[in-house]
Amino acid sequence: MGKLEKEVKILDINKNELERKLEHLGAKKIEEGLQQIYVYDLPSIYARFYDCLLQLKQANKPYDLEIYRNKLQGILREVDNLTSSDEQTSLQGKYSTKYFTDLLDRTNNGNLLEVFSHKDIVGIIKKYGINPNKWVRVRQTNGSTTITIKHILNPDIQKDKPDTMQSVMETEMEVPSIEEANAILEQLGFAYRNYQEKNRETYYVDGVEVDIDSWPLIPTYVEIENDSLELIRSTVEKLGLQNHEVVSCNTADVYKKYGIDLYRFRELRFSQCKKEEIDREG
Repeated sequence: MGKLEKEVKILDINKNELERKLEHLGAKKIEEGLQQIYVYDLPSIYARFYDCLLQLKQANKPYDLEIYRNKLQGILREVDNLTSSDEQTSLQGKYSTKYFTDLLDRTNNGNLLEVFSHKDIVGIIKKYGINPNKWVRVRQTNGSTTITIKHILNPDIQKDKPDTMQSVMETEMEVPSIEEANAILEQLGFAYRNYQEKNRETYYVDGVEVDIDSWPLIPTYVEIENDSLELIRSTVEKLGLQNHEVVSCNTADVYKKYGIDLYRFRELRFSQCKKEEIDREG
């Protein structure tokens, strides 16, 4: 089962000053070190959806229908997190709901293929290729390696408590080594996107995780993570960071703020980027 967390990033911080404030607050330092990260994309949303429709056409047993229904639910949950307000309005007008997952809940197994093969639904889902908000991460820190599926949820569609703070669903498992993790994902057919490095210091302050992240080419920022909005906001104030730029976005969007396209780097290494900086200065 995944873990749902909320997080914000505070940009362009003074690392030494923040470390002093954390020490003053009695923060517990959990970990510090270089993180080596391999990122893999899932197959495209439309490819998985189309494959699911093909499987539904061939299904002739109740058990098979239930399996494909569960597959469809996972795909539609991703689509619900990506659809535009215009697409949601179109769905509302035709099906009395803005969410594909609601439509699935109202559809019995016998009608799944008919409902979700409709050209209006296929036309919307066909627009979605690789999900930019869901990926698989292999990360090694101080000899420990994990595989994590990260899914950034759209705060505008959270039905229970809508807010503007980014919610992230994480499902994580520890593996013996980074080599074995990469081999497993490659054998499963996941598409390798890029390699990244960053330095991270992790602290806990009153149960709230505070990560100081230093990436190549951009100023250091801090990420504050918890399942409570109130605790995150309180921690921002305790650390005196409320006057900094506070954002709720992924790392690629942070790079964009500094005019850098993160995805142009097949490999993002500190050594490589230092050389690029020297070359630019020269």
